[in-house]
Amino acid sequence: MRPLIVYSLLSLISVLPGLYATNDLFSKVIITSKRATCKKNSALPQTLAFNYLDNVIVTFADQSTVKADTLEIIFDDITQQKKKSQKLPAPHGAKNFKDHFKKVEFRNNVRINRAQHSIAADKGLFNVADNTCRLEGNVIIKQAKTKDSDIPVTVQSNRATLNLATMETVLEGSDAQPVHTCFMFEESSLTHYKKHKDATDHE
Repeated sequence: MRPLIVYSLLSLISVLPGLYATNDLFSKVIITSKRATCKKNSALPQTLAFNYLDNVIVTFADQSTVKADTLEIIFDDITQQKKKSQKLPAPHGAKNFKDHFKKVEFRNNVRINRAQHSIAADKGLFNVADNTCRLEGNVIIKQAKTKDSDIPVTVQSNRATLNLATMETVLEGSDAQPVHTCFMFEESSLTHYKKHKDATDHE
């Protein structure tokens, strides 16, 4: 199975410059794991199914990381798509590289770390095309204190939708398990807030 994985990844890399050239989150992705398989997806013709198992670590272009027990990626076979696109006139032959990702799903012990944010969940389903991530199960989002004026925040919910470009988040709870938010105020934070408020009041 290893030669197939290497061939598929090399085929993918060989056409990256022509399909996708930008410095966003997905412009460079490194995946490591203890085991990995790659095979044709019988349910979706002309697609490849990559499965990464055990201690999966994904590092993105901005050095943010996602860790999980398993990762499944369903991806168009670019070599086949490229051959077809060459036969079509533009713009029909042009296809954004992100559109080739049909599924990117992290499962079990999902941990996302980006800048001062850390996120935990049971499952994370990435929508590569629009830079969002759907988080499900025991979602915990933490914003750490990186400077004196920051107020650490911890949020818990059943589900959440995360915008990976802006880090804006939509949280979902229920009557039984409402969205829970905890602000950790410290003396320095309160002092900074009071000074800012006083200065604003005198303007």
